This record gives sequence, structure tokens and C-alpha cells, in this order.
Amino acid sequence: MKALKESLESVNKVSVEAIVRRMLAYTARPLTEFEFNKYEALDMLETLQNTASDKHHEKSNYYRLAYQTVRSNIDVPRLQFHSPVARLTRTMRRC
Repeated sequence: MKALKESLESVNKVSVEAIVRRMLAYTARPLTEFEFNKYEALDMLETLQNTASDKHHEKSNYYRLAYQTVRSNIDVPRLQFHSPVARLTRTMRRC
């Protein structure tokens, strides 16, 4: 019973790599008024940092720092916000 419960929990949790791939796809979309929402991007980064922390991922500190960096720039215009988010996301894939 315990093994089944642990198996179900692992299936329900999203992997860090899947979130990074989702971020890459999101930041690669056309930069139109309706395609890029900075709050949605921030939410994905928050999910990434929380998932990495929960799973004790080796890059959890990097993801936390990326989230904090992006969060501190939430008040800038959407077009200016996109560039550092896209750059950080591409860097995440290489790290």
C-alpha cells in the first residue's frame, strides 16, 4: 500500500526537466500582447523553484535565484521583462 501511494505521488509531481522544457516553449512563443504574460512566466518559475526544492534537485539554488531575479523585475514593462526571462530559461537548459 505504501509503495502504491509513493508511486502515485511521483506520477502526480511534475519533473524539473518538464518545467524547464515548458518554460523554453513559453518564452519561444511570439512576443505579442496576448502571447506572453509576465505573471504566467513568474508562476512557472515559482513552480520550478518549489519543485526543485521539494525534490532536492542539484540546481535548486540556481532556480531559486532565477525566480527571485525575475520577481524583482515584475514591475518593468512586459517587453523588457521577456528578455531576461528568456535568457535565464535558455541558461537553465545548459546548466
